[in-house]
Amino acid sequence: MSKMVTIIGACGSLASIVALWFTVFSGGDVTKHTNVKSNSPPIENSSKFLIFDYMRLFGALEVPLFMELISNEVSVQKSKMMPEYFYDVKYKGNENKENKTSVISKDLIDFWRARWKYKLALPFKNELWETYAGSLAEGTNLYWNATNTVNDLLKFSVNVNINESGHPPFKLLKTLGIKESDVEIENLDGITSENIGFLFLIIKNDSKKSLHNVAITYKKYENKLKLYRYEGDSFKEKLDREKDIGLKIALSPTDLNTKEKYLLEEKFISSFEPKDTFIWLISIYKKDSNGFPEKYLTDVYEPVSVSYNNNNNGKDINTIVRKPYKDNAMKISVPNGWFGQ
Repeated sequence: MSKMVTIIGACGSLASIVALWFTVFSGGDVTKHTNVKSNSPPIENSSKFLIFDYMRLFGALEVPLFMELISNEVSVQKSKMMPEYFYDVKYKGNENKENKTSVISKDLIDFWRARWKYKLALPFKNELWETYAGSLAEGTNLYWNATNTVNDLLKFSVNVNINESGHPPFKLLKTLGIKESDVEIENLDGITSENIGFLFLIIKNDSKKSLHNVAITYKKYENKLKLYRYEGDSFKEKLDREKDIGLKIALSPTDLNTKEKYLLEEKFISSFEPKDTFIWLISIYKKDSNGFPEKYLTDVYEPVSVSYNNNNNGKDINTIVRKPYKDNAMKISVPNGWFGQ
């Protein structure tokens, strides 16, 4: 069954996308504002129609693959190669992936089948989703930029399997002037891929009514942190950079609470059908010991409110989107998924 999804940008552009339910959902153009429009409807603290939920997924190398998995319709069968550990995943209805088969771990597929309750969620495309969904290279860059100690880099060199490309941890030790006897590779306390968190907002129309003229208002905080690419960078350059700048200039949760400079933007959805669910990646960060943001690695999108019309009385309803205060967001570590990981 096909479904019409229409998106209207605040600048007035109109795009109609006919797709199957699994099609990646795009946000269209936006207009930047310095203040909420004066003709916005009064804000309510709760909604009879919308449910907001947050989820924190962990794994710089794992979450991008999972994002690609939930963005497409797929067929899954046990792999001919090591069937007890891997599945062959074929993507259907996507021109860029038609007839493509990915080899994905049994652990990740089992997680998707048994523990992921948003199987019909439509990805809400933004720059973060476009950049990181399905990209091991971009996930590796996130992990690389989150490292700031020798142990972090040693752990990184093990976890991204760069041994196969001729840069084993022992070569790194020699480069840094560290004796092999002084380091236990298997017992390093450096950060792993799971130290990188991805915060998602899930929005569901929990009513039996179609919602129209849906406008999502959010704050966009721009991050001054420059993400260096792992390829072409060196361990020594990385450590030298950490001494001078590193993550010191990255956005922190305190910045979001005190920063007055942000862009107030809107995205419009023409209709939000009953039981429709959207999932939106709003930030990526290096986590603290509790799984909450210590430093943000990307720009941050902070939802403020959602307005819509349910045709009851012709008036728009404006609802506050709650913040993901501490434990009010499920925390899940995504299993290893890439072949060879």
